[in-house]
Amino acid sequence: MTIPRQPDPAEVTLLALLPGQPFPADGTLVVGDVLSGTGSARAWTDRFNPIFGRIGVTFQPGSLNHCVTPLTWPSPWRVDIDSTNWEFCQLILQDRVGGIAFRANNQRPTLLEIASPVHIRTVLGLQDGHQLSLRLLGGIPLW
Repeated sequence: MTIPRQPDPAEVTLLALLPGQPFPADGTLVVGDVLSGTGSARAWTDRFNPIFGRIGVTFQPGSLNHCVTPLTWPSPWRVDIDSTNWEFCQLILQDRVGGIAFRANNQRPTLLEIASPVHIRTVLGLQDGHQLSLRLLGGIPLW
C-alpha cells in the first residue's frame, strides 16, 4: 500500500493545481522501466531552472529515465529555449510525485526524460530496473 502524499508547492505550480488540491486522477497511463542515464540531463535541468524559476519551480539536478514503448504525447506544451524546440508534458508518477517529461526533436521515442522539483528516486524508492507507472497529463501552458 502506498502512503498518500500531498504535492509540495513547486509540484502544485508545475501541475497547474490549486493549493490543497490533490494530484489529478486522469491522464494517459504509461508503464515502463527505470534505467540509468549518462548524467547529461543535468545540463538541461540547469538550463530549464531559470525559466521555470519565474513561476517558482526549481528542478532537482538531472532526470529520471523511463524506458517505454513508443507513444504519442497528449498535447505537449512547446517552448523555444536557446533556439531549441522543446516539448513538455506534465505527469504524475505512481500517483505520488508530480513532474514533467521533456524532449527536443523527439529523438528517442522510447525514453521519457522526467524532471521534478522533488528527488523522484528517493521519494519513490526507485532503482534501475524497477517498473514505474505514470500518467501523462498533457502540456498545460504555465506562462
